[in-house]
Amino acid sequence: MTADSGGSIAIKGFNYQKAVIAYIVVHNYQHADFYIMPEGRDDAEVFTNSQTSFVQIKSEKLTITKLVRQDKDSKKSILGKLFAKNCDNAAYKIVTPNSFAESDKKLLQKTCDSLLPCDVFEYSSEQKEKIYSSLKNEDYTYEQLSIKLKNASLVISPFEDNFSSALPYLLGVMSEANISIDGNRGKTALTELFTQIDLKSEIILDEQGLNYNKKKIKKSDLVKIFVSVDKESHKSELKKELLDNCGFSIAKKHRIKIALYSINSTYQGLKNRIAEKIRNTPIEEGKEVDQIKHLYGLYSTEHDDSAPVYAVIIELIADKIVEHNCDN
Repeated sequence: MTADSGGSIAIKGFNYQKAVIAYIVVHNYQHADFYIMPEGRDDAEVFTNSQTSFVQIKSEKLTITKLVRQDKDSKKSILGKLFAKNCDNAAYKIVTPNSFAESDKKLLQKTCDSLLPCDVFEYSSEQKEKIYSSLKNEDYTYEQLSIKLKNASLVISPFEDNFSSALPYLLGVMSEANISIDGNRGKTALTELFTQIDLKSEIILDEQGLNYNKKKIKKSDLVKIFVSVDKESHKSELKKELLDNCGFSIAKKHRIKIALYSINSTYQGLKNRIAEKIRNTPIEEGKEVDQIKHLYGLYSTEHDDSAPVYAVIIELIADKIVEHNCDN
């Protein structure tokens, strides 16, 4: 699926479930104890602030009746399946777009939730009685349901089940969380996050729980995604700016650009040699172009063609600028 006209990069693998997981991630990943497991014991299993939350993500229109209706094959309802997960002090959440039946929605009671800071509701007393009445057929006692319903909520997501609604909202939330979305950085980060969600979803939880940790997307994983995307995008912009400012002819600039794209595959040895020689060379702020040309004069004999040497030096200067900015 392609992105909207605001950007050229596609968000690969978009769907409502991954959009909701991304929304939870961006709001909560900076907590020290945070992790999320897509397709764990539920659509998403989240741990933060010392609490486990089981999250069912449903894009279809829901009603209270549909939540408690038993499936013909499993003999379990949506809420029955959700409440079947047992964990001390667990929270039970259903997330859906703004399509919940209005007749039921007007009875819901507004509450707040740190995990999902949007429209969050508790079930009314009348709705709870309907849930009690229906779920007793699934072998739940009144006492069990009372405990679970105290920690149960229904969440109306702030975006619909479509790309054009979810993308700008997620990018806005990322920006508020100080995650850079300039250029295509935000879309690239979401693509990487969606890829990780897909990979973790494919890991099967075994009865011994050996794969439990493998399924987790942790704070450390997310920091790497957001920071590495930011650094690589910044470096790409720097290389373009440095190349533009060097005053090369159109033909030479084109050759250097091709060499820049080929460093990892063709000129890694050249890069390693020059990198070792300029390892301790500081960046002269405001004189980067002069420094590039000076370094070329020192190391032009490293390769018969000038374009790869210039490309490597520009790459290394951009590396140094990015690392210097990150350290400060």
